[in-house]
Amino acid sequence: MIEEIGPIVTLAACLWVLISAAVSARPWHRGLPMMLPALCIGLWAAGELGTLRAQTPEGVLFWRRVLWLGGLGLALSWYWAGKTLARSFEPGEGRVLLGVLALPLVAAYACLFVPNDSLLASWYERPPRHGWVFWAVLPYVWGLTLVGSAAFLATARRLGQSNPLRMGAIAVGSCFPIAAHIFHNLSVPVVTTDITPTFIGVGLVLMQVALFEAGVNGFLPVARRDVIEHLGSAVLMADLDHVVVDANPAARRLLAGREVLGRRLEEVTQELLHQPGACLELERFTVDGRFGEVGHFAVLTDRTESRREERKVLQTHKLQALGTLTAGIAHEVNNPLAFVRANLAGLEELANGMRDPHVRALLPPKLAELAADAPDLVAESIEGVERIGRLVRRLRSFARADGEQPGEVRRVSLGDVARKAALVASVGLPEDALCIVEQPDAPRVHANEDELVQIALNLIVNAEQASAPERVEIEVAVARVEDGASLLVRDRGPGISEAVLPHVFDPFFTTKPPGEGTGLGLSLSYDLARRNGGRIEARNRPGGGAEFELWLPSEEPLAFAGLSSAA
Repeated sequence: MIEEIGPIVTLAACLWVLISAAVSARPWHRGLPMMLPALCIGLWAAGELGTLRAQTPEGVLFWRRVLWLGGLGLALSWYWAGKTLARSFEPGEGRVLLGVLALPLVAAYACLFVPNDSLLASWYERPPRHGWVFWAVLPYVWGLTLVGSAAFLATARRLGQSNPLRMGAIAVGSCFPIAAHIFHNLSVPVVTTDITPTFIGVGLVLMQVALFEAGVNGFLPVARRDVIEHLGSAVLMADLDHVVVDANPAARRLLAGREVLGRRLEEVTQELLHQPGACLELERFTVDGRFGEVGHFAVLTDRTESRREERKVLQTHKLQALGTLTAGIAHEVNNPLAFVRANLAGLEELANGMRDPHVRALLPPKLAELAADAPDLVAESIEGVERIGRLVRRLRSFARADGEQPGEVRRVSLGDVARKAALVASVGLPEDALCIVEQPDAPRVHANEDELVQIALNLIVNAEQASAPERVEIEVAVARVEDGASLLVRDRGPGISEAVLPHVFDPFFTTKPPGEGTGLGLSLSYDLARRNGGRIEARNRPGGGAEFELWLPSEEPLAFAGLSSAA
């Protein structure tokens, strides 16, 4: 019964190591280096325990085979675990090398399946009598174990930079296999049960605690790891060498399927921070465990949407400030405008009196000529003052932001709108730079004509500014479309980039250099179109250039018609 205590304790220790590694995050990536040696030691201890309790030769033979499977497998798994944790090669690499190294061990284990029991070891003797195959393979097994232990010591030295206690635990645990086996061979005459697996199991427990804490993700409690998995922020966990060992789903979504495990934490965070169009906030922390510093992790919070909302709030504040400014301007302009309008009314009466031929006959020839044109000049001045008045009322409406539509809403021809806007916009342009194409039966729309002229004027001026100086080619097309009428302004400029297209109607957004644009023309046009029940859409023109379409609803029935051109 006393001889069974060692194997039972070893089995319990191996079971604890297996469970600890299996419940860790990504056990097949980080836990496997400890799981395989624990499994082999468990087989060795189970073989020792089964041999002690076997009552038949067949039972003894079976448990001997289990014992040797664990003993020979431990040498190879110890070598692989040490080299993996020392990062001599990553998991999944070195498979061909491991296959070659396993061949002598497989050949030695095959001796248990031949009738001659003197090749490897006697099957039934206690203590066992070893054959020549045993003594031939023993140096090889010791060699693999020593290389693995040396790799563990290298890992202990690296991790010892943060805590000497961890280094000592790994160093002692890595030396147990050779020390225990030497002790067993020297004490065979006294102790018949192999205590090697017991010593190795204790050493494995020490290494499990030290190494898994250094792996950061292995020692996280299940509940805490579940919280990290469900966080909306990206979490990257790295070991003491700043190598990423785990990432939560949010981080993997940000990386868009790119591999992250095994890469440097700094490299991954910089790659995420420099993603186009993303605004991420980075926080880095050091993880402290029971043995001191055990790793690092980074938390990246996506602030893209909040920054977008902040920009919207900032634009709202700008618009409020602009509204206050325009209200003051409208008030200051309206007062002198009233005097000008009153004076022009008197001048209009005087100019109409000058139409009398008897009055003009009393004037010198030059003044008589001016008197003949005076009524027209005064009428044009009055029209200009009225236009300024409508603009002032529009500014006041914009400042109030009460949705009131200044001016008269009536049936309007988009063709007339296009011609009035072109009359102003074409000043200084070549005669063939601006072309109006109007469908003869384009339906009229119910809207405010002044506001539609302002929209068309903004679109034409925008197209003119987007065109190259040597090639100003603007087409304004008025046509019947489904459920309404459209006014389409096309240019042959560079077009609109995909990054700019979603923002062309944003307030204060402009691609012009500082000081050359306010970014309000298209935004105000968009607002005016919506107030008149329509909409504006922007897109790139096939063959190059951009086009803006103003659509307005109409109650007139749809009919087919061709196109005619007018300059």
